[in-house]
Order: sequence, then C-alpha cells, then structure tokens
Amino acid sequence: MSNQPQNADKQPASSELDFNVPHVNKRFAVTVACIFLAMLVLPTLIWGVLTVANAINPSIMETLDFDTGENRTKAEFPKKFDPKSFTAEVEAWYNDHLPFRSVLYKSQEQLKGKVEAPYRETVMPFLLQVFHGSKPDDPDPKPDEELILNPFEETTEAEIPTETETIPVFETEETAPIACEHVLSTESHVITEATCTEWGIIGYACENCDYVKKEYSKKIPHSYVSSVPTPPICGTKYDETMTCSACSDSFTKTVVKKHVFGEVIKVNEPTQAEYGYTLNRCADCGGEYRTDLSNRLADNSYLPPLIHNQTLEGKHNWLFYLGNDSLGFYQGTNLLSPDELVACATTLQQLNDICNLNGKKLVIGFWPNKELIYSEFMPDYSIAEEVKRVQRLTAYIENHTNVSVVYPLSQLKAAKPYWQIYYKHDTHWNNAGGYIATQELYKELGYDTVNLIDLPVVQAKRSGGDLINIGGLSASNYTGDVAYSITYKPDVTVKVLNPNPINSHTSHTTSNGAIDKKFVMLSDSFRGGMAPFLQKDFTNCLLTHRSQVRDADVVAAIKEADIIVISTVERNDLSLVSTARIVTEILLQTE
Repeated sequence: MSNQPQNADKQPASSELDFNVPHVNKRFAVTVACIFLAMLVLPTLIWGVLTVANAINPSIMETLDFDTGENRTKAEFPKKFDPKSFTAEVEAWYNDHLPFRSVLYKSQEQLKGKVEAPYRETVMPFLLQVFHGSKPDDPDPKPDEELILNPFEETTEAEIPTETETIPVFETEETAPIACEHVLSTESHVITEATCTEWGIIGYACENCDYVKKEYSKKIPHSYVSSVPTPPICGTKYDETMTCSACSDSFTKTVVKKHVFGEVIKVNEPTQAEYGYTLNRCADCGGEYRTDLSNRLADNSYLPPLIHNQTLEGKHNWLFYLGNDSLGFYQGTNLLSPDELVACATTLQQLNDICNLNGKKLVIGFWPNKELIYSEFMPDYSIAEEVKRVQRLTAYIENHTNVSVVYPLSQLKAAKPYWQIYYKHDTHWNNAGGYIATQELYKELGYDTVNLIDLPVVQAKRSGGDLINIGGLSASNYTGDVAYSITYKPDVTVKVLNPNPINSHTSHTTSNGAIDKKFVMLSDSFRGGMAPFLQKDFTNCLLTHRSQVRDADVVAAIKEADIIVISTVERNDLSLVSTARIVTEILLQTE
C-alpha cells in the first residue's frame, strides 16, 4: 500500500505554475499613491483656505484669481442631470474653475508667447524657403500701382471776384492834321492811372507830330483784406468777409480752414508695410497731416494661413478674424442666391416705404470687413469672385429699390495712404475709419461734410486688441498698432441722457449740434468709431446694438426718430435684414 496522499494525483504539474509574480515595493507604491492624491486634493484644499481668507482680506486673491482676458463665457455647473452629458459638463466646469487656473493660464500664455515669435521670425521663413523656394532679391523694388486718391471730394471755395467788364472804346477828342501820316510808338505811356473802380487812360504818341492815340486800360484788381470775427479751428467751415482797402467793396465767402505748415515731423520712406509720406505739424492747431504720398513697395512673398483659434495671422504683424464665415466673404465663395437677394431687397423696401409714410428717413449701412480693405496683408488664399457678396447685395438694392445704402469700401481704401483706418490687431476700425464712414453717411443724408485731412489729428500708439485675445496670443509679440485723437467741433457740448443705462449697449445723448434731428442707429460694435462725431452733430442721438431693438427706450426712440440707420459689419449682413423686419413690426404697431 502506497504512502502517497490520496489527492496527490490531483496536484497540477510544475509547468502549469510557471509564471512570474512581480515583487512589489509596498512603501514605494504607497508613496506614489500619496503624492498622486496630494496633487489632486491639496490645490483644492489650499484654494478653499485662501478663498475663506480672502473674505476677510480681499487683497489675498488679487494675484491668484484675475481676469485672463479670454473673451469668452466660462462653463457653468450643470443644473440638470443628463447621463449623456453630465460628466462632460462637470469636466468643462472644473477646467474653467480649476484652482490657480488664472496663474496657470497666464504661465502657459507666456511660454507660448516666447515660442511664438521665434517660430514666426525664424522657423516659418526657413520652412517656406524649403517648400516654396526663395524669392530672388529685387535690387530695385517697385512700388505698387495703386493710385493714391483723396478719400473726400475736394471742397470748392469761392474765388475772389475778377473784373469781367469789357474795356470801352475811347472816343477821339481831336481831328488829326491831314498832312501827317501818323507813325505811332509801340510803347504806351500812362495818361491817367487806373484804379479798382475807374478805367485808366494810356496813350500812343505819334513820332512825327503831337498826336496821341488814347485808349482805356484795365482797372486794377481790388486789394481785398480778409476779416474773420473769430479765429477758426482747422477743418471747420466759416464765413470770411473780404473788403477792398481802396474802395470798400466787399463780399463774403464760405471756406474751410486749412492747415498752416509748421514743421516736418518725419519723412517716411515707403516699405512693403507702409506708404511713403512726409508727416507735417500744423502751426495753428498742432495736428499732423501727410504730404508727398507714395505707394508701398510691392510684396509678392508667399504666406500660408497661420490660424490661432478664430484669429488669422497675416503679413507684417496684421491679424484678421475668421468668425462669421469671414473667409467666405473674402474669397467670394458665399454669394447670395437670386432668391436671397430678392428677399433682402423686399424686406428693406417695405421698411423704407413705412418710414416714408411716417416722415422718417431710412439709411442702410454695411461696414466693410477688414480683410477687404487690407487684403494686401492677407495670407495667400485663392479668390473665387472679385465682386464679393455685399458688393453684389448693395448693387442689387440700389438698382431694384429706392432704399438709401452706404457701403464705403472705395472711400476707406482711398484713405489708407493718409491714415491707418483699421486696427492691426483688432476686428474694428479706429476713429479715422469711423469718421470716413460717418462722412459717407452724411453725404447720403445730404449734409455738409468736412475732410479729415483738414482736421486736427494726432496719431497715438495702441496696445492690445480683441484678435490677440481671441487667438490666445501674447500681446508682447503684437505691438505697433495705431489710434488717432481727432479734434472735432470742440465748441459743441454733448449731454448724456442715460449715464447709468440698464443696458450698456445703448447710449442716448443730446447736443447743441448743427443737425436738429432725432437720430437712431441700430448697429454693432463698429458704431463706437462713429459715436464721437454723430453725438456732436445731432441734437438728439440714440446709438445701440441691434440686439437691443426691442428694449422699451429703443422702441420709443424708433417711433419718434427723424432718421433711422440700420448698419452692420458686412460679415453679419443678414442680421441687418432681421433687424429691419423687427423695426417694421415696431412702426406698424398701434398705440
């Protein structure tokens, strides 16, 4: 009988147990787990303690929790439980409210900014050369063929009157002796001096006798001396009385005060990024103005699209916006269909008819996208249509309706050599661009305009820009932007009627301006560049965003308005049509 255990035959073979069990250092594992948990929990605990302490001393969190300028709304904690999206919503909320998030975000932005500039200035040119070849240097760079035009129609000033009377024939006072065949001198001599009111008399003597042939000579010009009651400000119109110092003859003419040369500030040679010009200072107003303009040098270099979120990087440090299908507007790939053109025109015509019945003037304004004005700085994109969407829309409205439309594309392009009219790092125009659009609006309304060239204008530096924030870019890499200080009708006083409006989009002002009308503009943020001028010219002016059209104060202003302007940057063209429908409803409402 065997001594082996009865269950010995049930033991597995040694080969079935042949596997390696790793040796685990429990102390190391616990340490790693503790560190991991600390990384998750400690920042939240510290943040909670600091938040409590901040309630006692609000200065504690100033350097840790601040506005990062991201130009977006942070995610909110989900109010309802949805098993399909709850986890993602909580994660989005936590990411936007992470402890020390502001510090981490700014640190990341600073790191990105340090890498961003070297890449753009060194790595990207190298890659372009590798893939697209180098562009041969032009020993004699040529300027662009763009024609430099005055963005405003020149003001025709009254000329000093000149003598237009016909010189009378002098009646002969004596009969010449028959015996002499007169040989008259070729040179005359003065018998009676001419004045500004009387003809003069000159004579041609006979060389053989005492006969003198007499003729009248022209009156001399009046010696006019200017008389201006109050020294005018540059760019303003005024009545100038001209009085002759000899005879007191006088007349009055309306003129525009021009700049008086004071000094040359600088001479700017043309480059691929800037026009050539001489910058002068006016001796009277201290404003700056350009003369001796010349075109930029041609830039045929290749630049592929470089996109940061919805910010597009262009040539020479220019930034452009990609939202609202801006690229489609630039390339001409999003043209409106014939039915859409008819629908837009029909809506605007209906509102125009209602305005006419109510004694109101309607004007529709489309403000050009920045990339259509400064297309020379855009990356290389193919262009499907040269005549773009809003150009076709405005042409259709003008040809098929009697609606007044303003689209200052050509005027803004013509202004570029004189001023930078859009910000380099922002989606908007500056005050110079806003001024030019305002003057085009005045032309459509039949009001007097003033050339910006004649106004006191001083250039200033401008930092930041919404495109820097939208793209998450470092502001230190995007400098050299331009703003302007424009002195416009300083004698006009503006009073704000709603200093603390319920909705900050709406501004209601009165003034002692020259246009005694109730003016309402339903626009977008582009109205900011026009506001300083509109508010001074109209005695009653309400400016607001189109989204506020149903607000009670805006509805009341629309009903009382003499002039209604509905405008938009062109990338939001159809929102203007939607606003027109709402205004139509408002004007059709009965009390």
